[in-house]
Amino acid sequence: AFEKWKEAKEVYLKEKMLKEKHTEMEKKIKEQKAVMEKKKENLSAFERWNDRKEHVIKEKKRQEMIEKKKIKTLQAERQEKEKRALEQYEQWLERKERKDKIEKKQKKLQVVLDDDPPPPWSPPGKTIPAGR
Repeated sequence: AFEKWKEAKEVYLKEKMLKEKHTEMEKKIKEQKAVMEKKKENLSAFERWNDRKEHVIKEKKRQEMIEKKKIKTLQAERQEKEKRALEQYEQWLERKERKDKIEKKQKKLQVVLDDDPPPPWSPPGKTIPAGR
């Protein structure tokens, strides 16, 4: 009877140990799955963040390129405007100098042609009436 009881007890203990090992293994597997799931989530979150960051960087670079283009265009327009203004000024100056030369020549010619001396200067309040 003792032998039978001892044998039954050993079988019971073996089964209990196997159950504990089995439960422990299941617990370990569950933990590993949870860790793997967490790693997977972290990795996908990192990838999403990285994609978003790259998108933002690309957008920033595109905006900078647009801004540089705009600045270059404005500079070119400003230079063109200054160039045109300078050309117009030079043309105006040339016309003015020509006009001044012509007026000077005309005055000289008039002085030569008109031998009459210019009338003496009189103050504006003392005009001589012409017909009295």
